[in-house]
This record gives sequence, structure tokens and C-alpha cells, in this order.
Amino acid sequence: MADAVRAAEFDENRQDDIFFGGLSAEDLRASLSDNSIIWAPDGDAAFDDSSIVLQFDCGDMVQIVAFKNLEDDEDFIGTIESVEIELEGYYGLLAEWSRQFKAEWEKAILSLPNQSPNRLT
Repeated sequence: MADAVRAAEFDENRQDDIFFGGLSAEDLRASLSDNSIIWAPDGDAAFDDSSIVLQFDCGDMVQIVAFKNLEDDEDFIGTIESVEIELEGYYGLLAEWSRQFKAEWEKAILSLPNQSPNRLT
């Protein structure tokens, strides 16, 4: 999967490849986009370190696949990592992170002169 994403998204020389028994590079890119599979990069070049993060919800599990978009195949392969997490725990963790982030954000905004939490909505 990591190689297919790297090829379809970033390798101009592999745009004519067929992936997973029938998907063109264009079809694969559309599927990745339509299903919100790619977390990173998210378009912000300021934070781009060549990392790619994919998320797959698989029944009661979430699989996260991460790798770096490196040109050298051997270096690229050495960066691939995958982890599976229980779906409920994973989304619970994200919800808690979001709640805490919002609380910190509101606290920071309120510490500024002439600010109110209403500006957050």
C-alpha cells in the first residue's frame, strides 16, 4: 500500500502503473481522496518532512500506516511503520485530544486583551 500511494501520488514515472489489480494512478488518487485516507501531508509545506500517514478503519480496528516519501527504494522501505488500534479507543483518544486542545485554545484566547470565547465559533 505504501509503495502504491507513493507511486500514484508522487512518482511521475509510475503514472501508467496499474494498482491492486485494476486501479490507475488517477483512480487510486481519487479513492485515497474520496475516502480521506491520507492524513499527511495536508498541504502545509511548512511542516512537510516527507512523511505520509494513512488511516484505514477496518471493522473494530484502525490501522495507521506511516512512511517517508524517499526516492531511494531501500531508504523508503526502511521507513514504513504500521500499527493497529482498537477503533473505540482510537476515536476516544482523538475526541479527548480535541476537547483538551479546544480548552487550551480558549484559555489562550481569553488571556489576550479584548477577547471572548465567542470568537472561537
